[in-house]
Amino acid sequence: MDEDKHSTLSLKDGRILSYAEYGDPQGLPMIGFHGMPGSRLFMKAFGNTAQAAGVRLIAPERPGYGYSSADPGGTLLGYTDDVESLADALNLERFVVLGASGGGPYAQACAYRLAQRLKLAAMISSTGPFYWPGSMSGMASVNRRIFTLGRIAPGLVGFLLPLLIRSSLPSMNKHVLAGTSPNPSLGPKVFAIIAADQAEAIRSGGKGIVYDMKNYWRPWKINFGEIKLKFMIWHGEADDLAPSASVRHVASLLPNCTATFFPGEGHADAWLKHDQDIMQSIVREGWNSWPLCMEY
Repeated sequence: MDEDKHSTLSLKDGRILSYAEYGDPQGLPMIGFHGMPGSRLFMKAFGNTAQAAGVRLIAPERPGYGYSSADPGGTLLGYTDDVESLADALNLERFVVLGASGGGPYAQACAYRLAQRLKLAAMISSTGPFYWPGSMSGMASVNRRIFTLGRIAPGLVGFLLPLLIRSSLPSMNKHVLAGTSPNPSLGPKVFAIIAADQAEAIRSGGKGIVYDMKNYWRPWKINFGEIKLKFMIWHGEADDLAPSASVRHVASLLPNCTATFFPGEGHADAWLKHDQDIMQSIVREGWNSWPLCMEY
């Protein structure tokens, strides 16, 4: 799919929800939530894996990112209404959700609010609530400062982070044009997707960043013990962008959770090194729990 191609949905309150699709159009329907900051383009990194595994990967952009309208008063649980509207528009009676990095909290919200529509929820390299004690222990200092500032001044982060991204884009684009990557763990193709994703994330400024920062820090109002849905987690134990402590706590609270932690691996390793196994596991679990009479 052309990275510039996207579809839009008009929501009941007049906002626009933008999304793209990757993978197998006839496959297991999966709604994937990008990181912070991010856009629909992030899920393009999973496109080939989704195609091979038989997954229809639907990638919405949260409010304020890419082409999606901002939602200044939007909440974490409130976002599940957007997800359900998208599922209804695409005639998805049942589906799977996958949250990557900063998209993980939204997968948790869906597992809590939309359990009747889901057969499985999953997240990769993500986090639990930031207001939990010790949630940022072991986090890289730069990220810790950004998220700490996001608690007290989300609007300021929404101003500063786009400035930092814009200042780094020329250098990133030089690598993209040369077919190279400055990061040895990211191949040139993946790096090109990340560069495009970051540029698209701030298409309309930092409104999406503000939306996420507010949602990460305000009370989530999720009772994890009430989530009976199957939940799958993959996480690197050496992740210093989303430290594993809080996600381990989430896993301990979920009654039906399978959590895999990779020793010595960092934030991106889970999906760079294990994407095929992860996608195949989701497909196997998703289809196995699907009603035999389900039609699409």
